[in-house]
Amino acid sequence: MDKASAASTARLALFGVLYSTGSTYLLQIAGLVAGVALARLVDPAEFGLLALAITIFEIIGRVRLFGLNQILISKPEPDAADTSTHFFLTVGLSAATFGLTLLAAPLLGQFYPSKLITALLVVAALALFDQEGLTATPDTLLRKNMRYGQIARLDIAAGLFSMVAAVSAAVAGWGVWALIVRQGVETLTRCVGTWWLCGWRPAAWPTWSKAKTLLRSGAHMWVGGVSSLIGYRYDDFLVGTLLGTRILGFYTRAFDYAKLPMGPLAGIYAVSLPAFARLQNDRRLLSRAYNLFLEAVALFAFPASIWLAIVAPEFVEGVIGPKWEPMIPLVRLLIPFALLRPILDGTGGIPIVLGRPDVRSKQAILESAVMLSAGTILILRFGAIGAAISAGLVVSVTLGGLYFWYVKDSLDVEWRRIFLVPILSIIAASGLTYWVGLQVTDWPALGRLAIKTGAFGITFAVLILLLHRAALVELFALLTDTWRGSSKAQVPDGLP
Repeated sequence: MDKASAASTARLALFGVLYSTGSTYLLQIAGLVAGVALARLVDPAEFGLLALAITIFEIIGRVRLFGLNQILISKPEPDAADTSTHFFLTVGLSAATFGLTLLAAPLLGQFYPSKLITALLVVAALALFDQEGLTATPDTLLRKNMRYGQIARLDIAAGLFSMVAAVSAAVAGWGVWALIVRQGVETLTRCVGTWWLCGWRPAAWPTWSKAKTLLRSGAHMWVGGVSSLIGYRYDDFLVGTLLGTRILGFYTRAFDYAKLPMGPLAGIYAVSLPAFARLQNDRRLLSRAYNLFLEAVALFAFPASIWLAIVAPEFVEGVIGPKWEPMIPLVRLLIPFALLRPILDGTGGIPIVLGRPDVRSKQAILESAVMLSAGTILILRFGAIGAAISAGLVVSVTLGGLYFWYVKDSLDVEWRRIFLVPILSIIAASGLTYWVGLQVTDWPALGRLAIKTGAFGITFAVLILLLHRAALVELFALLTDTWRGSSKAQVPDGLP
């Protein structure tokens, strides 16, 4: 890749990160407020009921997931036949999935309550319009062209509309339907907005040869996706089926909070796959981009994960309400998952864009093997506690396998430079925060939450500034140079 192309990719990626991160922060703040309101208004069993309905649908919905969006993104110059074939395939597979759900509903009704079956059918109908269905092709084209400014504005609108609608429905006493309203309003708003922004329309008929190529390319990803579904949804299915929707409600909410630290990385996730695809022929630049991704994980996701585990009792008692107290130990046991899942998510796309989908298949098969073996034993023996342990075990083993199968031979990763100082800083900040917590045990929950948050955050920030300054200066210089270069670039209207 020449310098001009590399600089252009860097500029577009930087704008994408800024737009996506900004919208994500706004939505996370609003989502946290809405989530607290919903947690106070809706019973945990209702959260579990929807989670189980979504899990069952994802098992059926695996039929439609061939990774077609990622394949289209990775194509250097897709033609009209490519995009039209992608559109008709994604819509057709989504319609087939809805049909299968309708056929499966009577059988599932023999094992699950009618309310859950109704929720399942509504979820399946909404999926016709989501980013693997009717929205798939225009959304993929927007992302391929890195039009993240428009995507961010649409994300904000869809997210805020859906939160207001859900809280209003919860206040009216709709229970689980308030949660489904949130999903429905967001999906439909995003569908309409994406088609309007993209301006793309099918300009050619799909061809069988193009369809075969897409499906053949996606075969590894389909197999991998089936295995990943087992790795990341089997625990929900087992907990909800064996222990009931109330326990599943506690577990899934703990899982949601454990994933909160990944929020600051959303902007990077949004641009990583297109950026990696553009840099796929230059190992040095690709390695540098990957190392920057790991820097972000170490500086943001790692400390946020540990902070959340430390303040979990105060957060539950003072913010979301004491009825959610059973999820506190689950949040803490999900620490390994919270630490390693961000790395796994950012790493898993690299083999795909570099033409090695077989690595993704191996990764997913390993995920499912660990969950089916160790996960089943742990869940049957320890219930939701065992599910939390198994989630961390799956991520740990899978990330290790992905590293030895692919990363160590394809990328130059500076693990020690990136992670040593942040981890030591986290340990020091955690120790001080624990001591501070002992001094304020008689304070109200919100007071303890504030003082522990301050102690952890200030300590970590000071140590990073003192001990990791060189890496921070390098990162800041790179972003500054990219930003200055972007001010001279002619960015087409509608692009970020």
